[in-house]
Amino acid sequence: MKQTSKKLLLLTILILCMAVLVSSLCACTDAQRKKAVETYGMGNAYMKNDNGKTEHLRSGRTVTYYIPTGISGDYRAISEYALAKANTLTSSITINGNGTTETFRFSVENGNIEKHENANAVNFMWVSESTGEVTRSNITYSKAHMDGKTLASKKHTALHEMGHTFGLGHIEADVMKGYTVMMSPHPESKYELDDFAEFDRYNITWYYGE
Repeated sequence: MKQTSKKLLLLTILILCMAVLVSSLCACTDAQRKKAVETYGMGNAYMKNDNGKTEHLRSGRTVTYYIPTGISGDYRAISEYALAKANTLTSSITINGNGTTETFRFSVENGNIEKHENANAVNFMWVSESTGEVTRSNITYSKAHMDGKTLASKKHTALHEMGHTFGLGHIEADVMKGYTVMMSPHPESKYELDDFAEFDRYNITWYYGE
């Protein structure tokens, strides 16, 4: 009996120790995430131009992206998907895919994107030096990197690039995986998102309003 009691006591102590360890790890993760939110949230969520101006779209603007007829299949689908999701971010900005000019556009490169050899996609943006306003955007997909990806991965990429159009910058804190589409580099599949996360929406509404 005594030996059995000792074993039960040791087992209980072991279980309690493991519970404390798991609890401390979770607390650490929560603390890290809180720190990451502070680091990358609100004004820190936005890119700055060379003059230190926050990169942004002009409030009240209608942004019309051009999707060339040559863009088809998944690339057209994810472009239209990103546009639709962008319209749920704030009522201050209207974004659609009815463009006929190339001021705001999507494009596809067969190989690597120039000067961005490892990128799935790049959002080439023109920004006013004096105001920080985003005046042009060319979201370019790389077939060399994206053709083998799942549709979920492609959607995440399109949402990420659209986030840049609003001015959002990269987030590199691993603890934020699954909490933002702005992760860089592209997160592994279990952290891919099919919509802008609550954190992304918080940062958008902080700047542009509801």
